[in-house]
Amino acid sequence: MNNRKFQKKTRSKNKPNQPKKRSKKKEKLKEELEFMKKIQEKLKLANEEKDFLQYFPRYTNYNKNGVNIKMEFYKEIPKENKQEIIDLLRSNMKVMYEEADGWGWNESQKFNELVSEEARFLVLKKIDEKNNDQESESKGSFAGFAHFRFVEDDKRAVVYLYELQLVPDVCGKGIGKFVMQFLELIVFKFNLNGLVLTCFTANSRALNFYLNHMKYSIDRTSPQDSLDEVSSYRILSKIIRNI
Repeated sequence: MNNRKFQKKTRSKNKPNQPKKRSKKKEKLKEELEFMKKIQEKLKLANEEKDFLQYFPRYTNYNKNGVNIKMEFYKEIPKENKQEIIDLLRSNMKVMYEEADGWGWNESQKFNELVSEEARFLVLKKIDEKNNDQESESKGSFAGFAHFRFVEDDKRAVVYLYELQLVPDVCGKGIGKFVMQFLELIVFKFNLNGLVLTCFTANSRALNFYLNHMKYSIDRTSPQDSLDEVSSYRILSKIIRNI
């Protein structure tokens, strides 16, 4: 009897649930790895695309509000527009970077961002219909650009918009909305989660455009203001597909 009791007590000290706990952790880890693998597959597919405009040909041209704009896609910064892109970025954003707490303007860093192999570009060119020179009309004059990338952001496959910059004489004519709608179509086409971007709080015009006109929201990754610190930027997003 004593031996049997001892054996029962010994068996009761075993933890039959431990293997189950370990298997649950392994299963969860496996699910997370599979989930991240699917995200990377989506991003890879989008990054390999050579021409997004072939799927949405009507977005090759914007002819409204007194401007005629041709839009072109590039997998890397186009050599013929490289200096114009850098000059426009500096002209539009340098002061904001310098005035934003903790940022500062670093042109070499900006240049490295633009020439990164991950960078993708939409280049906007203004067509002068009054110009009789067919060659210059077909090329158009530089009117702006969008720099974006396909990245994993907080376990989401997103288009991250780094820059959307326009020359002054085409601002306020609906071109920004045109570009953003095209990027949203890319999200749908490649089964991504949404679009994300960073915007300075001092850039009230851009904030109004994204929040009120394009219906973006403050992203869950955006810094929160506190009594001790007020952030100089917001992270905005439009999530089209939730995880």
